[in-house]
Amino acid sequence: MKILVVADISPTAIAVMEYLKTLLTPMKGAAVAVTVLHITEPELAYSETHPETNSESLIPVTSVQELHHIFDSLSSLCQIDYVTTDGKFVEMVLQQAELVDLIVMGRRRRSRLEEMLLGSHSQLILHQVNCPLLIVPEPKPEDVARKVLGAMPVAV
Repeated sequence: MKILVVADISPTAIAVMEYLKTLLTPMKGAAVAVTVLHITEPELAYSETHPETNSESLIPVTSVQELHHIFDSLSSLCQIDYVTTDGKFVEMVLQQAELVDLIVMGRRRRSRLEEMLLGSHSQLILHQVNCPLLIVPEPKPEDVARKVLGAMPVAV
């Protein structure tokens, strides 16, 4: 099975990874390949804010490191490859989608007005792909806070 994970650096990416871990654990030992696709659209390039970024590549090294930090915990369950690009979001996802059996991506929580004004990448992808699309919702802020506080050591 080939899975495409469309990921950014956000709490949603962590939720996607956790869901994938739940999905893949019963499949341990099966031939599963996960491609983590990170897209930095040209108009959102970080070259001005990250001086260590190579002028030929608009994707900062820190983004690649963060992706590895988030998704490398799945390496015992599947083969993981990372693809980073600075192309147009929908075009890049559709190009990669031709090679996979399932697409997994997160969805940000937005108000109806924000959705109407800004649109939704997940909606655009949903209506154009020919394979199943699994959309993982962005965690609620209180759930993120609870998880962070629950992971902190208790002072006695």
